[in-house]
Amino acid sequence: MKKSIIFYFSFLFTLCNGLYLSAQKPMVKDFSIGIHNYSMVPLWMASEFYIEDDTDDEKYQELYSRPEILGFIGDDFQRFQIHFQDITRDSLLLYRYYGKGKIKVNDYVQDFQSTFTVNDAKIYQNNGSSPYIHGYVETEVIIFQNPDGQDSGVIQGLLTTQFVIDETGIIRYDATEFMADSYSNNQFVGYWTNYRTKEVLKCHWGDFRIPQSGDLDIGAGEFSVNEKYINHGWGTYLNETQTNTVVNPWWKEEE
Repeated sequence: MKKSIIFYFSFLFTLCNGLYLSAQKPMVKDFSIGIHNYSMVPLWMASEFYIEDDTDDEKYQELYSRPEILGFIGDDFQRFQIHFQDITRDSLLLYRYYGKGKIKVNDYVQDFQSTFTVNDAKIYQNNGSSPYIHGYVETEVIIFQNPDGQDSGVIQGLLTTQFVIDETGIIRYDATEFMADSYSNNQFVGYWTNYRTKEVLKCHWGDFRIPQSGDLDIGAGEFSVNEKYINHGWGTYLNETQTNTVVNPWWKEEE
């Protein structure tokens, strides 16, 4: 009898806890086929986007310049900068994309080629307060640095991108929660592997925040670097963010 009572209350707790979690999180629907009707290029290559509140009667909208991607490599949170110069979609394999760009660690800049493979997508159940379809797409990213370069390697991981589809059917960079302290987008979690030595280092990046960044980010309202990591390549970060631009874009060819 005692075991039956324990089992009953355990079952009841699990059921209630499950219902509570379901109430806290929006329901999602599979969108892994439907996502191929849209190109991801505007989400990954956006130079600007609209900050907006899509739930109020009086809609607020402002055009905002997208800052450069934030990133780190290694357990010491060395600053890692990546800039995609071009991304194109395969004309036949609609889930496949190809990119190129540059990576900077310390003062060393390298070229890279990359592939993007869309693995999964979900849309949130509309709660009736938003005219948009909200969702996210998960993409496997593989980046190949120039093998002739110093300390070259391959980066592989998963990129999660939030999107909205507006009333006209256009897919857009999702900034509807931009004013929230925890706002982020294009969150990448992966590893860098040295071609020659096979050394493996964590490599994460993202827009506005970096996923799984430990005590590197001590900001509440926005990303803020812990002083203990300033000498790990973050010394110029404050100057760059004050103007929301990079005065001398490091990814451009020297004239």
